Amino acid sequence: MIAEIKKKMVAFRCSECGTIIKSINNIFSIPGEKKVLKCDCGNKMDIVTTNDGKLRFSLRCRFCGNMHQFNISRSTIFNAERIILPCDVTSFDILFIGDPGKVYQAIEASEEALDEWAEANGYDEFDQDETGETGDQMLVSAVVTTLNELALSKKIHCKCKDGEGKYTVNIYSDNIVIRCNKCGCSRRIETHEGSMDAFNVLECTELHLE
Repeated sequence: MIAEIKKKMVAFRCSECGTIIKSINNIFSIPGEKKVLKCDCGNKMDIVTTNDGKLRFSLRCRFCGNMHQFNISRSTIFNAERIILPCDVTSFDILFIGDPGKVYQAIEASEEALDEWAEANGYDEFDQDETGETGDQMLVSAVVTTLNELALSKKIHCKCKDGEGKYTVNIYSDNIVIRCNKCGCSRRIETHEGSMDAFNVLECTELHLE
């Protein structure tokens, strides 16, 4: 009797619209040529077999804009009930692999955690520009973390009453823009290498939007 080959669910977060794209595949049978999983908006994730027999998953990140690559051995995929892989800049989950039921549970938990994070920090959405590229990644990560801490301590001020602002963070090719969706006040933060604007934000104890 030939043992049944396990089928695994592969899911990724689209970098453009944020939708979780799911596919149930026998990924152990992927040959050397590239397999592509696509979102309806056109964004995709590539899966290829590396020279050492691992599977390489390549996708652009919804949160930091970078291309991420994850090399995973077939034995790890075969034996794991679920594998959850995050963006290495923001730590938000972007790739899910495993048994279908377990992957559905992981996606649901990840979405709930992301919603809780956004609500706790007053963010309605986390977006990026069409290029999908960002400035100095160390600065981008540090600035996002600082904005998170300032929002948690209600140290971001706009025309709204303190603590009542609702903020959107947009990451562009060389800057970050934080904007209050209620009053329209905003602040543009340059994130190119050596940006004094970004360093000033990292050193501040309060952030004022205009």
